[in-house]
Amino acid sequence: MELAAAFLAETLRLNQTVGDRLVTGFALHAVGRIENHQGNTKRALCLFAAAKLLRGDMSDTASWSLANHAECEQDIIDIRANVEKASFEPAWNEGQAMSIDEAIGYALALDNE
Repeated sequence: MELAAAFLAETLRLNQTVGDRLVTGFALHAVGRIENHQGNTKRALCLFAAAKLLRGDMSDTASWSLANHAECEQDIIDIRANVEKASFEPAWNEGQAMSIDEAIGYALALDNE
């Protein structure tokens, strides 16, 4: 997991420079998956929410892409089913309110903890 987190941190830094919102969205979601796997539900929710905003309503992913929008949506459905509404909504709203730079900073701060 540490190696994956390090690669994702580098992906976020590079995409912040070039401004690729879609790839940044998928990278933020991947960091959220790691956080969720480690039991950090609130952090995962914030990252999933910020990532979804960046990915937009894209229903299909290019055939060459390693990222899958449907899998991201399923992650959100799964975490929502396992979290009480009173916990879900504040964390989701916090993530949705983040700018792209704030979301990247949030994810990178997690990498340094």
